[in-house]
Amino acid sequence: MKKGYTTLLLDMDGTFLDFEAAERSAFLTAMTRHGYPAGEEEYACYQRINHGLWEAFERGEIDKPTLLSTRFGRLFEALGVSGDGAAFEREYQALLGEGAQLMEGAEEVLSHLAKRYALYVVTNGVERTQRNRLRLSGIDRFMTDLFISEAIGWQKPQKEFFDACFARLSEKDRSRMLIIGDSLTSDIQGGFNAGIDTCWFNPKGKKRPEGFERPESFGGPENAALPENAAPPESFGRPENAAPESFGRLESAASPESAAPPEDGKRTGEDGREQKAEEHLDLEIRSLYELKELL
Repeated sequence: MKKGYTTLLLDMDGTFLDFEAAERSAFLTAMTRHGYPAGEEEYACYQRINHGLWEAFERGEIDKPTLLSTRFGRLFEALGVSGDGAAFEREYQALLGEGAQLMEGAEEVLSHLAKRYALYVVTNGVERTQRNRLRLSGIDRFMTDLFISEAIGWQKPQKEFFDACFARLSEKDRSRMLIIGDSLTSDIQGGFNAGIDTCWFNPKGKKRPEGFERPESFGGPENAALPENAAPPESFGRPENAAPESFGRLESAASPESAAPPEDGKRTGEDGREQKAEEHLDLEIRSLYELKELL
C-alpha cells in the first residue's frame, strides 16, 4: 500500500451517501402524488433514461440544464402520460434533497479518515440538493471543502474539473492525493485524467470493462506537483465542443504516435535525460470498512 497521502477526494452518491435509496424514495413519492403509475417497471424505465443522460453529460455531449430539463419529459413520453417535466423535476429535486441515507459504515469510516487526511467532496450532483443532503446526513462536518460540478462549470471525469479543485487544495503534490468513488466513468476515469491514484468502491462486485485501465504516463508537466500559485481555469464555463477522451486515455495526452512509449520502455525529455513512467495505485474495495485498513 502506498503511504504518504494527505488528501482524499471523495465521491458522495453511491459511495458515502446511499443515492439509490434517496432516488427511489423521491421518485416514487413524486409519481404517486401526481397519480402516475409508480411501480418497479416505471422506476426501471426512469433509471434507464436518467443513466443514459448522465453518461452523455459525463462525455460532455450535453450540459446539466439539458439533463435536468429533459429526463422526466422523456419518461412521461415513454409511459404515455402527460405532464410538465420541468415542474416535476423541481418537485423531485426537493424530495431528493431530503434523502440523507448513508451507505453502511460511512460515518464510522469518515470519522476515522478525517483524523488523518484532509477530506474533500467531488460530485457531479445538483449543488443545492447535494449540500442539503450532506447537511442532513451530518457528514458535512468531516469535509474540508465541497467541489460540485454545477458550481465549478466542469464535471468529472474532465481534467478541467480536477484542475479547478486542485487550485483550491493546500496540498499541491498529486502523488499525495487519492480519489475514492463508485463510478468507473466518472470517478476512476477522472483520476486517470487528473494523474492521481484511484480507489474504486465496488460493493456489488461488478466486472471492470475490458480495456478500462490507466494509460502508462511519464513524468512531466501534466504529472508534476502543482505550483504554489496555481490558479483555476480562466473560465469555469465548459466549451461546447469540449468532451473527455475515451476510456483509458488522458485528456491532455498527445497524439497516439507521440504518446506511445518506445519499445524499450524508456523516454527522454527535451534535455536528453531519461523520464521514468509514473507509478500509480488503482485500488478496488467492496466495503467502506476496508478503507480503515488501507488508509
